[in-house]
Amino acid sequence: DRLIRKMGTIEILDTGAGRGNFLEDVKGIYGQKARTTAIAIDRNEHLMEKARAGKIDEVITVSAESWLPKRHYDLVVSFFGGITYSPVPEIAFFKSVNALRRGGIAVIAPRRLSLEEGTVEKTIKKIRLDRRFTVKEMRNGFIIEKIR
Repeated sequence: DRLIRKMGTIEILDTGAGRGNFLEDVKGIYGQKARTTAIAIDRNEHLMEKARAGKIDEVITVSAESWLPKRHYDLVVSFFGGITYSPVPEIAFFKSVNALRRGGIAVIAPRRLSLEEGTVEKTIKKIRLDRRFTVKEMRNGFIIEKIR
């Protein structure tokens, strides 16, 4: 709500969108005030049907680490470990936070296994060193804000 009140419309990216339920809910609540983009490794029929029905604005079928953003986003989300299922999760993680517009927020909830392996923690340490971002820890993930 804060971003929409501040900006009028927002660009939202879901890396690892699964069936697209989160983006569909956002679109249902905010309509044209939210431009929604899903990144999915495969073209699952649930996601594609939501795109055809206008419940998601754009679907990009690619793995997150090989994706190159064409624009910047106000909100980037990765729930249930979306980007950590990538073959190279560190690169997918960095690309996701670098796709943020200044003032944008990323909400990343990695899968438990990636936390246990230390992959996410190493990546978060590198992001903390980058002065363009602030990192806040949540119970099951991180909130990253691009401040510069």
